Formats: sequence, structure tokens, C-alpha cells
Amino acid sequence: FHQFCGGETIDESYASAKQLYDNGIGGILDYSVEGDGNNDDFVHAFKELSRVIEEAANKPEYPFAVFKCSGLGKTSVFQKITENEELNEKDKIDFDHFKERVRALCKLAFDQKVKLLIDAEETWFQIALDNVVYENMNEFTKSEAIVFNTIQLYRKGRIEEMTKQIAIAREKGYKMGYKLVRGAYMEKEAERAEDKGYANPIQDSKLD
Repeated sequence: FHQFCGGETIDESYASAKQLYDNGIGGILDYSVEGDGNNDDFVHAFKELSRVIEEAANKPEYPFAVFKCSGLGKTSVFQKITENEELNEKDKIDFDHFKERVRALCKLAFDQKVKLLIDAEETWFQIALDNVVYENMNEFTKSEAIVFNTIQLYRKGRIEEMTKQIAIAREKGYKMGYKLVRGAYMEKEAERAEDKGYANPIQDSKLD
């Protein structure tokens, strides 16, 4: 656990970040909640992530802050949007609140000049997240990359997706920031694809 987690609070984490920084390594301040939650959980996570961004401001030890969207909204709603299912009125309200939280965090990062990484998650609800991230890029990264999306390069079709999004960013006049990931949900993705009978979205080999 210790090699991954610098502390269980922001204050605890700073000692680890300072030690790393003194040895030439930047740290990412991450309140890494994810998965199914309720509205109280999402509000708590939003408040904590706001503190994370404010803490990262003007501290060279923290070149980035980061969060997962599933800590701020319902994955069941994200999945419906990704799969083009109709939302009921409660779904729409929940998704609007999620978008408000994400925009507020992106605006705070913009105001504080903190680079903000937004993690990618499972394929079956990723499209909904991507759309929200790119909306915020279009608003807040006109002059420099503040909001960064994540591309899971262990998935098929990601180079094509990056090429498409870079072209859109150039056309609309905003900066594109990406974090590139080599592997995270590989086993879960393969198992779900086999269970539900669709093509495995994961690359067939390390070489690929």
C-alpha cells in the first residue's frame, strides 16, 4: 500500500510528495474514490477534490491533480448515455449535477493554474465521460492545456480516437492534453466481453 499511497489525508501526503520532489520526482495529488456511490458521496468527493486542486496550486511538488468521474456521478447513468439509452427525469438531473461538479473542478483548476488529469474508466460508460471532458477542454484550454483526458492505449481504436479528437480541437481552437495509459482494467474488460458476447476491446498482444 505504502508504495502507492503517500498518505490518507492531504497533509499526510505532502511529506511524501516533498521527499519525492527533493529527489527529482513530481507527484500527483489524487483523492482516488471511484465506483458506485450516492449523492452525499459525490458531494463529499467534490469538496475533497476542490481542496486537492487548491493544495496543488503554486506547489511545484504537485505538477498535476487528478480525479475519476465515477467518484462524482452515477455510472449507471454514464452507461445509459454511452449505450444511447433514453434517460428518465432523475437520470437527467443526476447527470446535470455531475456535469456541474466536473465543470466547477475544471474552472477551479483553470483559475488556480493547476493541470488537471481526468482518468479514463470502463469502456461501457467511457463515451459519456469523454464528451464531458472535451466540453470542458473547449472552454478552459484555449491558451494552454489545463484539462487532460486519458487515453487507454491497451484498448483497440485509441490512436484513431486521439487523431479524431486532435482534429476537432484544432478546428475549434483549443489545446489538447492527454495522459497515456498502458493498462488498468484489462482483465475486467476481457471478462465482461466474454460474458456478454461482444468483441474484446483490449489489444490482442503487447506488441499491438
